[in-house]
Amino acid sequence: MASQGLSARRAPGAVALALIAFAVALAAGSPADAAHRVREKQINLDIARRVQTRLAAAGIPVVMTRTTDRTMSLGSRTAIANARRADVFVSIHNNASRSRSAAGSEVYHQIRGGASKVLGRAILRELAQSPGLRSTLHARRGDHGDYYYVLRNTKMPAVIVEGAYVSNPREARLLAKASFRQKLADAIANGILAYQRTLTAKPLPSMITPTRVTVPALPSPGAVAGAAINSRTVALSWETTPLASAYNVYRDGTLIGTIGSDLLSTGRLAFTDIWAAPGQLYHYEIAAANSVTDIAIESTPARLSVRTPSIFVVLDAGHGGRDPGAIGSY
Repeated sequence: MASQGLSARRAPGAVALALIAFAVALAAGSPADAAHRVREKQINLDIARRVQTRLAAAGIPVVMTRTTDRTMSLGSRTAIANARRADVFVSIHNNASRSRSAAGSEVYHQIRGGASKVLGRAILRELAQSPGLRSTLHARRGDHGDYYYVLRNTKMPAVIVEGAYVSNPREARLLAKASFRQKLADAIANGILAYQRTLTAKPLPSMITPTRVTVPALPSPGAVAGAAINSRTVALSWETTPLASAYNVYRDGTLIGTIGSDLLSTGRLAFTDIWAAPGQLYHYEIAAANSVTDIAIESTPARLSVRTPSIFVVLDAGHGGRDPGAIGSY
C-alpha cells in the first residue's frame, strides 16, 4: 500500500487501549495465528528481491531502496533514484482496504503520462496474464500534481505496483504462497523488459552526411573522451585545434552534429548524443573541419567507441522498519 507519510498523535486513552489489545493478542496468539497473517512490508521486500533476481539474469542493473527490514522515508527513496540517475523507478506494494471484498492488481503511473504510462501499461499487461487477477491502470492527481510522493518527486519514469490486497482473505492466502509472489515478480520484471524494448533510438537529426576529404595538415582534435550518461545519452568531449572553423561529429559513419565557428572557443568542447538506445555499441568520429558547400574538408578523425548500458532500474519496497505495514489475515 503506497503511503503518503501521514502521522498523528495518540491520546493517552488510545495508547492504553492499544496496550490492552497488544496484551490480549500476546495471550491469545499462537504459531497457528501467525501462520495465517500476512504483512505487507515483508511481502513487498520479498517480491522486490525476486524482481531483482530476474532483472539481473537479463543483464539489467538494479539498485534496491532497501534490502532489509529498515525504515526508509519517502524522501530518501526518491533521492536514491534521482542521485543515481535511474532510467526507471518501480515501487512495489500490496494494497489494503476497509472493504474485504476489494481485490485485484493496480498500477499507478505519473499524471504526465509519457514513458511512465508506457511502463505502467507494459507491467499491467503482464500482471493480467499471470498471476491473472483483475488488473487496472490509474493516474491519481493530488493538490500538487501526482498524489503519490514517489511519483511526484522522481525525475524518471516511475510507477507504483499494487500486486494484490492483503485485506482480501483470498488474495492474502495467495500472497502467503511463494509461488504466487514469484508470479507477481515475474510479471513486474517482464513488464520492465518489455518497456526497455520500446526504447529504440530517437530519429537522428535531419542532416546530410557530406563528402569527406581528409587534409593531413589540419590537426585532429585532441584528448577525445566519451561516456554514456545513461542508457539513452552519450557525452563526448575533445580539445580544440588551430585552423578549424567547425567540428563534425559522426556516429557509425553518419553525421549527427556540427559545432560551427560561432560556438567555437579555445580549450575543451562537448557534444551530447541524445539519440542513443539502451545496450548499443556506437562508434564515433570527431573531425576538425573547414566546410565547402556539401564537401567537408576534415582532419584525420579522432575515433572512439562507447557502449550504452541497459536501463538502470531502482526497485522500491516501501518504508520497512518501524512502519507496521498493512496486515491481512485469512
